Amino acid sequence: MRFLITILLIWNTPAAAKTVKNIYLSKLVYKQVPFSRLYEQDGALVKDVDFRSVNFVKKQIQKKLSIKLSDRKEAHITIITPPEFDGRFNPGKHGLHDVFTSKEINDHYSKVIKQSKFRVECIGVQKKSSEKKLVFFLIVKSNHLLNIRKHLAKEYYKRAKRKGIKAYFNPLKWDPHITIGFVNNDIHGVDKKTCSEDFKLLTR
Repeated sequence: MRFLITILLIWNTPAAAKTVKNIYLSKLVYKQVPFSRLYEQDGALVKDVDFRSVNFVKKQIQKKLSIKLSDRKEAHITIITPPEFDGRFNPGKHGLHDVFTSKEINDHYSKVIKQSKFRVECIGVQKKSSEKKLVFFLIVKSNHLLNIRKHLAKEYYKRAKRKGIKAYFNPLKWDPHITIGFVNNDIHGVDKKTCSEDFKLLTR
C-alpha cells in the first residue's frame, strides 16, 4: 500500500508545489471500432473505444507516478448506466427497464453509436480514501452521444405516460468519460467531469 499512500500525498500537495505532468494520447483513440454488447446484460449502453490508445495513457501515468493500475482490458464510454436502466436508486425502482429491454435499446442505437463522434478533453482523477480507491479517466464531450440520451428520454417518458407509471431519467445528468485505470476498483457516483490540474493531455 506504499504506492497508494504516495498518491494520496500527491493529491493533497498544494497546487503551487505541483509539477504538471505531460501525458500523450494517440489520435487512434478516435478510430471507429465495432459496437459492443459487453455490458448489455447489466442494462448498460456503451460506445467502445480503442483500448490500445487508452492503455498507452495508463502506462504513462503508472511510470510517472510509480503506481500499478488495474483495468478492464477494454475501453468504453458509458451512454446509459445500469442504475439508469434498472432504477435501483429511484422511488419504486422505476427506470428505463419499465418500458424497454436492454436488448431493444442496444439494437436500436448500435449503428448510430458506432458512427458517433466524441472529443477527449482532459484527464480526471477521483479518490476515495476510506476505501483506498483511486481512479483515472479521460473526460470526453460528445453531442452525438448526448443526443442519443435525449432521444431515448423522449421515448421513455412517452411510453411511461402511456403505461401510467412514473419516469425517472435525466439525459443531461451525465459525466461521459473513459476509465483509464484504478486502484482497488473503480469509483461510481462521483464527479467525473472535472479536469485534473496535475496532468496536461497532448494528442499526437
